[in-house]
Amino acid sequence: MSNWTKFVKKVLFPPLWVVALLTLASVGCLVCLLALEDLLPFVTYCFYAVWAIWLTLFCCALPKIIRKVRLFVATNKMVQRYKTDGKFKLSVTLAVGTATSAFFCLFYLVMGVQQPSWWFFALLGYYFLLAGLRMMFLARVRKNKTESWWTFVVCGAVLFVTTLFLGLMVFLIVRANKGSSYGFIATIAVATLTFSTTTLAIVNFVRYAKSKNPTVLATKAVSLATSLVSMLSLTTAMIGAFGSAENVMFRQIVTATMGTCVCVFVMAMSLWMLVVGICQLKNPTFVEPLV
Repeated sequence: MSNWTKFVKKVLFPPLWVVALLTLASVGCLVCLLALEDLLPFVTYCFYAVWAIWLTLFCCALPKIIRKVRLFVATNKMVQRYKTDGKFKLSVTLAVGTATSAFFCLFYLVMGVQQPSWWFFALLGYYFLLAGLRMMFLARVRKNKTESWWTFVVCGAVLFVTTLFLGLMVFLIVRANKGSSYGFIATIAVATLTFSTTTLAIVNFVRYAKSKNPTVLATKAVSLATSLVSMLSLTTAMIGAFGSAENVMFRQIVTATMGTCVCVFVMAMSLWMLVVGICQLKNPTFVEPLV
């Protein structure tokens, strides 16, 4: 192998820590480009060059990254336990979901302080109650009390009441023609998180729809409800960030349509939970344990 070939190989296939640092640099360039206005063309072209270099090196390093991830998954004890231990898997899912709800609670609290609006505080209360439900599920998992349908019924009742209240808030903001705005960068960040959590919530809800364990079903239902409400909040924020302030009718129609669809779906799901839970309490059937 010639010296030139070795040089090209070292340039195209650097250590993974170099790719990681370049990833952080490219993210920083993106944030600067979005946050700062009237940048010099030379600076903008430098940012484009950084992205091009990062994309090239990342594509070259992708096979190595995949091998590293596969090796980690195959040898890590925690990952193997997550794949085989149902109780541990549900605990991790609930812990991550609670942390996500806590993040949104903090986010809406900050937005409510910066932009005084009862819409932000209504979302804060909604996510706070859902975080409380997840903490209740997590406590029952740790106490090995995951086979009670009372938890399922309580979850359905809380979802129904809180979604009914949220529907009233949607009606009020449509009537008053008020929206919300996070700012350009915050909207993109929240959109990325919301689309990711919504996709995972839908996939998991469909995957575990036939589960016979009430705590598993309730966990997936709460995750789906949380994600759909996040989509509703994101819709109002994106209209405020990218829509025209003069197009009042468009804002009202989109907010009313999205709000109605989300509230009706979550309330229907909560009624299904109440009916199934009450029927199981009256005529108990097989409950699938966590293994």
